[in-house]
Formats: sequence, C-alpha cells, structure tokens
Amino acid sequence: MSAQLVTVQPMISEQYSKLLAGYTYLSNRASRNFAAALTPLGATAYDRDHNKINFLYFDTHQGKTPPEGVEIDIQLMERKKTVPLDNKTLLAKRLIQQGLCDPMVYFDIADVPSDNNTLWYIKDPISTGGKSIQVVKYNQLQNAFKIGHIIQAAITDICLVNSRKFTLRVYILVHRNQIYLYPDGIMVIHGFNYHPESTDYSVQVDHTGYADPGSKVEMRPFSSYHLYLPFMVNIAETAPRIFQAFSDLLDGDSSRYCLFGLDYLCRNNRTVALIEINDRPNLLHTDAINQNINIEMIRDLVVLITQKKRHDSHDYPQRFFWIGSLI
Repeated sequence: MSAQLVTVQPMISEQYSKLLAGYTYLSNRASRNFAAALTPLGATAYDRDHNKINFLYFDTHQGKTPPEGVEIDIQLMERKKTVPLDNKTLLAKRLIQQGLCDPMVYFDIADVPSDNNTLWYIKDPISTGGKSIQVVKYNQLQNAFKIGHIIQAAITDICLVNSRKFTLRVYILVHRNQIYLYPDGIMVIHGFNYHPESTDYSVQVDHTGYADPGSKVEMRPFSSYHLYLPFMVNIAETAPRIFQAFSDLLDGDSSRYCLFGLDYLCRNNRTVALIEINDRPNLLHTDAINQNINIEMIRDLVVLITQKKRHDSHDYPQRFFWIGSLI
C-alpha cells in the first residue's frame, strides 16, 4: 500500500495518444480540466453532432439537465443514491449507527455534553464551502443553534502549517461496488494563525479567496507535506468502512460511478477526522493544483472506469488504487 501511495505517474506519452480515440465526453463542471485531461488521449468534447456521450460528469444542481435523446455510456450515480453521504445530517446519523462518527455530531442541544472547554461547529446540513458555519462555546449554543442544523464537536489537536490550520481534501471513486483512492489530495491552508480556543470564523473556517493574487489562504498538493504518507495510509485503512455503511445505496452498475471529495482534519497522532463528504466535488482550483492534481486525476478516473466497463487491459500508468469493496 505504501509503495502505491508514493508512486509518481509520468506524463502521458505518445503511446497513449489514441487510447480514447473516438471517445466523447461532457462535463458541466471544470470543463477545461476535462479537456486538458482527455484531449491528449484522443477524446472529443461532446457537441450536438454526436449521438452518444461515452463519459458524462454532470451536476444537476439547480435543475440543470444533461442533453436529451443522447445515448450515455457512463455517468454519475443518481443523486438520490449519493446525497445521504453529501447531506451532513444523513451522513452523521448513519455513521453514528455504525459507530463510525468521528468527530461526534448531535442534532439537539439537550444531547450535547455540557463541557465549556469544547468548541462546537453549528452547520447547515446542505450548505457547502464553509457557508453558514458558526463556531461557538457550549454556553453560546442556545443562541446560535437552529433546528435542522447539526452540532459537530471541534477537533483541536491538529497538525498545523506555519502555525495555521489546514483542511485536507482527498478523492475516492466508487464504481462497480469497488472503492478506489487517489493517492494525493489538496491542503487548504487558512490565512490566520491558529488558536485552539478561538471562535473566530477567519481562524477556524474561512478558506475563501485561495485563487486571488496575494491571498493569505493557500492550496498545496498534500504529497508535498512531510507527514503525507502516514495520513494517506490511515485514510486508505479507514475510508472503506465509511462507504460500506452506505452499500445498500451505492449503485454497482458498471455504467455508473461517483467521485467523492472527502474533507478531513489531520490530528497530531497521525489519524484523520472526517469533516464532511461531497458527492459532486469541485474539480477546478488554482492553476498549480489543476496541473498537479485535478487534470491527472480526471484522466485516471476516466481511463479506469472505461477500462473496467470495456474489460480492457493495457499498461496505462494508473494511480487510483483499490482500497476495498462495498460488499
């Protein structure tokens, strides 16, 4: 496992330039990264002259719909099957049932331990990007909590980068009842020095503006972090149980897949704490992250799923690696 994690994929050479010849794809998110990933393999972006989409990555948020009357070979799992992982309330309830909820989550103030030394995150279960999050002490819960939101215990014994907090985004693919991990991730390093007792949104949550010139918020490949390996090994060992808890929902059809973005905090004891899961994660970031992570990951994603669907065998230098089965 460790050897796979540190393997570096070479740039795609001419020998793979025809790998997806005649192949069409469509994405309504990070479309330029999909183009950069798949065009060198001979794939073509879908247009109305095509009667088939071989690979579709389409987010139906806000009522968006993919083209009609077009044959689709491979596409995302239906949202109704993956939203229980994306929704913070539904995720926490099932993880609690399985004894896997870490950090602990509560749905009512009456259930929260009355510990004035613990910070609590109040979150809207369907909000993303840190929106609507409040960080409070126990005695502030009554005024801050809204019915329907969740109360998540803060993790404070965390690793820092230059005295600043960071969150880790990693990507997991579920396809044909198998679970694959991409062996790199994105560190989002906050802009202000961290203090474990701070309730300041800028210290604990805010990561906006990472692409702005001169921003204090940074993004780095996780593989550049000196403790990368033990944390990725811990993720590879613990993440399968999370997805196995949803095995009754996740589609095993060979024409369906889902790429999940998991957000973690890294503890000082070299274990990770799961903060949330995104079932339609953002795949467009800074130029450096796009080049070093997103484009390569999209390429590997499409090739792996296509290979499994076609039962092809070739020597493409794949980096997604298997970490477990749903069943």
